[in-house]
Amino acid sequence: MKKKALKTLITLLILITATAITTIVIHNNNIAEAEAEEERQRMMQQRNKAWFGDDMGFEFRIVWRAWDGEEKILSSGSVAITYLSPGSRWGNPYSDLIFVHTKAESLNFPDDIIVAWPRTIEETGEIDVEFYDRLIDGLHWAVNKTEELLARRHGEFAGSLVRPVLTLEEFGLTYPITVEDLVDNWEKIEALWLSFTGDERSRLLGGARAGNLSYREWGH
Repeated sequence: MKKKALKTLITLLILITATAITTIVIHNNNIAEAEAEEERQRMMQQRNKAWFGDDMGFEFRIVWRAWDGEEKILSSGSVAITYLSPGSRWGNPYSDLIFVHTKAESLNFPDDIIVAWPRTIEETGEIDVEFYDRLIDGLHWAVNKTEELLARRHGEFAGSLVRPVLTLEEFGLTYPITVEDLVDNWEKIEALWLSFTGDERSRLLGGARAGNLSYREWGH
């Protein structure tokens, strides 16, 4: 009788131990999965930030080291987007992407941080005011589109709107948008930017880069 009770007790202890171990393993796996998802989401946010900076003409400082220790400073936004994309086959040796106002400010950050700032004129190192005047003027122009103009532009959709009329206020912005806003309020500007249609964004960027504001005739 005692042997049977002892055997039952041992069996019960084994089951309790196995259950506890299984619970711990599942718990640890859940934590690991949650952390992996959190990191994936963080990288997606960084990737999208790099994408926005590239659209806004930002210059990048990416310190890249080869396996033999050779160091290069890369400046392409597309490189930042590649490294910061979840699952990048190049890996991601960078911990963050930070926007600053000038190239000089970018030198204050460690090499594992990608830094970006508004486009400058190569000869002077000054902010490319003409480019940003055109880009910001385009943002204002797109925001000021009335429902009538939007419907007229997209008449092929039987007068329906492919996007609503927008206001700066609904994005927490005030008129006029400034170059400083592109850095300090980039999330708000990004939300506004992504509210435009792909066609609008393409035309605004093309106009700012080429100095051609013919898009103003588009939709009028």
